[in-house]
Amino acid sequence: MKKFVKIYVGKGKGTSLGIIKVHLLVSELLKYAHQFNDQQYVNIEIAKLKAPDNFGRDYTVYVNNLVDVAEKEAAEVTEETALPVMEEPKVEKTPAVEKKAKKAGKKAEAMAASDLPF
Repeated sequence: MKKFVKIYVGKGKGTSLGIIKVHLLVSELLKYAHQFNDQQYVNIEIAKLKAPDNFGRDYTVYVNNLVDVAEKEAAEVTEETALPVMEEPKVEKTPAVEKKAKKAGKKAEAMAASDLPF
């Protein structure tokens, strides 16, 4: 099974003209270069941050790599990242709560039985 892994490589700022300036370390980028038609390429993704960081940079840069993951590891990852199932809390019903629930049920039955269009 293959999985995409995002690897952070830098940050940048947006300008008033809509241009995004990013600063990247070339030695870091060359690790993720791939060959195509005797040329080296690096695919990067630029994403806007929810809020600017302390230095005013509001964009982040990632390299998105496709990595082979064994089926067993993929299952472990999904089990680890799965959200826990929460059980509904048990609430003891008091006579007053039961009376309100019964009254609400009667109101719902009455409304369902009426011929009103709304």
